[in-house]
Amino acid sequence: MSNYARRAYPTSLVGRFKVDFETILSVVRSSAQTLAAIAEHPNLLVLRYEDGFTESRDTLRLIASHLRIRLVGADQNAIFDDHLKTAVQQTIEDLLRRGVIADGAPMSVWDPRTHWHPSHVGDGRIGKWREVLTTDQAEKTLHATRGFCQTFGYAISI
Repeated sequence: MSNYARRAYPTSLVGRFKVDFETILSVVRSSAQTLAAIAEHPNLLVLRYEDGFTESRDTLRLIASHLRIRLVGADQNAIFDDHLKTAVQQTIEDLLRRGVIADGAPMSVWDPRTHWHPSHVGDGRIGKWREVLTTDQAEKTLHATRGFCQTFGYAISI
């Protein structure tokens, strides 16, 4: 099982958004605790990034089924196509060109309709935490997300 979920968030904030690790550790801890707490909800759908759900057309069928809504093929294809990595990047470039969002601090500049920001789309690589976080930061993140890891079946070791 991948270690993606427990370290991806701090890796993005530290690596792409240049946020100080100690500043975001409490946010990561809080998010992990909240997710672990709602895991018992009877109507929970868990999608794991490392399983590639963002690149699978089946994801929309799964979500629609979970929400008990019907998506016709054309709508499903349009939604999926509009949210492909390249399409989102193109939309962000268009928003920047039109001045809807500014190319500034990504934590404070975003499109109010989509919440996309200039650094929204990363490279998608799993395991970048090894390049971005120090061993101490990785251990602190693991400690802060221990309950999340146990709840969702992630390994609890570095």
